[in-house]
Amino acid sequence: MAQKAAEAQEAQESSLQLEVRDLEPIRVAAKRLIGPYEGLGDTLLEVKAWAEAHQIPINAGDVISVTHDNPVWTRASKLRSDACVRLPDGVEVGENEEGIVETSVAGGQHYTVIHRGNPSKLPDTYKYLIHTAIRQGNTVGGAPYQVYLNAGEVADEDDLQVEINLPVKPMGACAIQ
Repeated sequence: MAQKAAEAQEAQESSLQLEVRDLEPIRVAAKRLIGPYEGLGDTLLEVKAWAEAHQIPINAGDVISVTHDNPVWTRASKLRSDACVRLPDGVEVGENEEGIVETSVAGGQHYTVIHRGNPSKLPDTYKYLIHTAIRQGNTVGGAPYQVYLNAGEVADEDDLQVEINLPVKPMGACAIQ
């Protein structure tokens, strides 16, 4: 049984195409969630509804989540994440009762892969990215983020495509900016 699980993970990792990218910051409308990452989907729906109510167009790749804490080290009730929608130029987030704020997702050097399949396998993809970064002499350089490439367009979770962007810095560099 353990060998089959290891083989399945190896097959998933071999399908991942790692890219190293220098990414620009992304201006977003965001709502903070404190609690288990499993609640992020509902918060993303709230932010999307807010954007639609304000006639902000949402295209493929405009829905983003930022995860600030490692669930291995942080109690689920304390996990911080941001549910986001990319803001077009000229659109600003005013005062609102929904708790939506304007912020930006950090740019810089990132390891990027496209996760294809069930979101329950996202932790395995993150492990692959982090282990690859360490093997290549890097460390995590900030909060990773996910860009949902086809969310809302697929009926089956197994068809989901999520671009994962892990900020990296050379080992020994300070991750705090």
